[in-house]
This record gives sequence, structure tokens and C-alpha cells, in this order.
Amino acid sequence: MISPYGATECLPTTVIEHREVLEETGARTYRGEGYCVGKPLPGVEARVIRMSEEPQPAFREDLVVAPGEPGEIVFTGRHVTKEYFERPEATKLAKMRETQPDGSVRIWHRMGDLGRVDAQGRLWYYGRKAHRVEIHHPSETKVLYSERCEAIFAAHPDVFRAALIRLGHGAQSRPAVVIEPLPGRFPRNRLERYRFREVLEQRAKCSPLTQDIRDILFCRRFPTDYRHNAKILRERLADWANKRMGLKPPQRETN
Repeated sequence: MISPYGATECLPTTVIEHREVLEETGARTYRGEGYCVGKPLPGVEARVIRMSEEPQPAFREDLVVAPGEPGEIVFTGRHVTKEYFERPEATKLAKMRETQPDGSVRIWHRMGDLGRVDAQGRLWYYGRKAHRVEIHHPSETKVLYSERCEAIFAAHPDVFRAALIRLGHGAQSRPAVVIEPLPGRFPRNRLERYRFREVLEQRAKCSPLTQDIRDILFCRRFPTDYRHNAKILRERLADWANKRMGLKPPQRETN
């Protein structure tokens, strides 16, 4: 079995075979290293560039981060779409042009996803750019990546899935995680809720990726995208969590 990675605008881009996941990368995913989505297919080129919310009209090699460093995933290939139909602003944000020595132009697509490339040339997916949560310390800004943090909690045997969200607004905002337990594992009373949360808090403290997460909430069923019935609608989940906590919801990212 193979698992492809890509988007409507460029699919497929990379693939990974099941034995590689079972024998190596799967265990690393649950340690918070992200999801390995494999190597680019023939005719496809992948890069990881510095993360930005601004349009980047031209692709340049000086935008590319060093191997192993996190950034924004971009692809080029003959099957990459050139533009969005009658959506010039979306095209400006998502597409980069690269003029070749022969005068032809290649289009690079900004996936809106974050990740890194490892020493073997494999791409590791960290989650959507809009789903990251930034923590501003006096000496640094720490970025929490959704898929990396969520995997730490999802490794618990009673957790079906987890979602990283932002509680609050502006400088007072903070990261939180919402847990959807497996069927039959939702805490039935206050004591079970306390014990479940305590175990998850200890798990969070054991990883530098999640040690800044103090708030853990439980939800019986996550809202999901009706097209996929699997993609978590984290924005709706964040609105629910903030309302539950009596907080103002965070501002929305554009990508």
C-alpha cells in the first residue's frame, strides 16, 4: 500500500510505502516528529521555504531553508495548476513564478502546509500554517505545530484524536489541546475527567513540544469537513473551546 500527499492544485506530489511507515517513520510520528509523506515523484520538485503570510511572486533559492529546518512546503511540476479561476488574490498568495534559462516559466505552488526535508530527501508534514500556535517568550518566539503536538496526545491508548487550538486573543492567548476519546472512553464524571486530564498533562510535560500546553479539554466528537469526514475543523473547535472557557476567540489566519 502507498499513501500519497498533495492538494487539489497539485496531486500527487509525494508517496510513501506502508512498510517504511510500519518499520520506521510511524514510531517517530508519535514522538512528535511529524508525518513522513515520502519522497517527490518523478517530475515533481519539492522545497521548504521560509514561512511568510505575504505574497511571494518569484521563487528564489535564497528563500529555501537549510535541510532539516521547518518552513513552508512548495512544489513544482507539469501538473501544478497555474492559477485559481477568477480569484487573483488567492493566486497571488499561493503561486510563485520561476523563469528558466530558456525563457520558460515554472509555477511553484505554496501548499499552506509546514514541514521539513530530512537527510534522505523525505518530506515530513507538520500541519497547516494557519493551525500553528505561536508562544511569545521574552527571549524567543516558540512555534507549536499542530500535527507534531497532537501526535503526543494521540499516542495515549484511550485517545481517538487530538487538536491543537489557541485560547484567547492577542498577547494573552495560549495554546490548548482538545481531546476526542475513543468510543466508550469519554470520562463519565468529574473524577474520571480529572484523572484522564492528569495523565495527559504528565504526557505533555515529558515532551519539549507540548510542555507549554496547560489547558486540556474533552469533546465527544470533533467537527469535520463534510468533503472528507476526517479533516478537523479546528477553527470551529477553537470557537467552541473559547466559548466554553468564557474567552474571546482568536483572530483568523488568511491561509
